[in-house]
Amino acid sequence: MSTRQAINRICVKQQIPLISGSAVGFSGQLIVFEPPFIHGCYHCLYPDNKEPQRNCQTAGILGPVVGVIGTLQALEAIKLLAGLPSTLSGKLRLFDGRKQNWSTLRLTPSKNCPVCRGLA
Repeated sequence: MSTRQAINRICVKQQIPLISGSAVGFSGQLIVFEPPFIHGCYHCLYPDNKEPQRNCQTAGILGPVVGVIGTLQALEAIKLLAGLPSTLSGKLRLFDGRKQNWSTLRLTPSKNCPVCRGLA
């Protein structure tokens, strides 16, 4: 988590989009944070550096789930490089590999975020 938080701080400071993806077990997550970060940043979503209890060591990982998330991260990168808008900006997409089902949560920025709200 500390590496993800450090990358987020650099992306916000340099005004660079961050395409974040993760996978553990049958589950995956995907979100895009774009300047000017009106939907918040990675720190707004995960404000502390604590490692999640459920991780690759405790829950395992399935290659196809990583493939789904990684492929969609690449697609979002291509869209941004081509100047196309991201449909995932500020939307956390959750993938359930058991049911092959997606759900979406909207991110709201933390008013007191030290990273994207200029409080640092």
